[in-house]
Order: sequence, then structure tokens, then C-alpha cells
Amino acid sequence: MMICPLCGQQHIKGTDYCPVLLAKIPVLKPSTERGRLEDSGNDVESDCSLAVCANCGYMGIAGEQCDQCGQIIASEKIVLASMPDGSEIQLPVSREIVIGRESSWAEVADALSRCDGVSRRHCSLRFDTQGKCATVIDLGSTNGTWIGPSCDPLMPNEVFTGRLPIELHLGKRAVIILREC
Repeated sequence: MMICPLCGQQHIKGTDYCPVLLAKIPVLKPSTERGRLEDSGNDVESDCSLAVCANCGYMGIAGEQCDQCGQIIASEKIVLASMPDGSEIQLPVSREIVIGRESSWAEVADALSRCDGVSRRHCSLRFDTQGKCATVIDLGSTNGTWIGPSCDPLMPNEVFTGRLPIELHLGKRAVIILREC
């Protein structure tokens, strides 16, 4: 099962259509070509012009009409997350993101699905409106959260706020690097 990024409900893993909202689920995956993303086979430049529609949550190009609801997608700051599986994910600064194997952000959950030292709901991330700082809260993870190359421990429910880039160590092996876009 996977958590749908549009409606937040569980759907069959690998489905590309949300039966609750009757909408295509946007999934962006890194391609073999550096600096490009693929969305259903169509290449989109990875120049940070991608944004999340505030109306429906669909990923599209800032300043253009949303393919899902037709609204103009406002330009929104994005933070880049380099994941343990080698993928790079764009996270919107306007939302709190739960990091873990069962994250409601499908790309995060997929990237961490094989990381056995990562809890289902490991930690949460919030960003400032400019996408320059992040707040990390350990959600009582089983194997702990550490910050930075020196691996400073973050206790359960402890709040850390720092300037990007930030290196997150989840459990013993998973590392996520957050940086400005």
C-alpha cells in the first residue's frame, strides 16, 4: 500500500490514479540524464520551476495552468532532498513533511521503503518561507535521528532548527541531505 499525496488515503502501491479524487497521481522520478525529471515519460527541466498547486496539491510548472484543476500554479519555494536511494526529491516549503517509510509524501516513502533502520514516522520537517532554514523534530523514532556530519543526536520530540544544507542521519545507515533550490 502507499499513501496518496493528493488525498492522503492508502491506495495499492504503484497505482497512478487516485480513486478518491478521480485524478492522476503525480510521481516524479529521477531519469538517467542528470538535471532532468520524468513525469509519465515527458521530460521536464529540473530548474526548480516545478511547484505544487495550492488548490489541489498536483505538481506542475510554476506560472502555468494546473493540469489537474486548471488554476494557475503559484511560484513556490522548493527544498531539494537527496535521499538514501540516490533519488532527489523536491519538497515544498509550505507543507510540513513527515519523513519515514510511511510518509504521506509518496516519493519520500518510496525512497525510504527499503531502509529498515528508518521508522514509519521517523521525523518531521518544516521550512521557512524562503526555503533557507529547516526545523527537524524526531517523532520518537526507534533508531534515532542525528544532525550534521558530526552526528549530533536529536532526542525524541526535540526541535532542531538550522540553515540549509542540513545532513540528516536516520537510524544507522540512511542519510538525507536537504539543500536550497
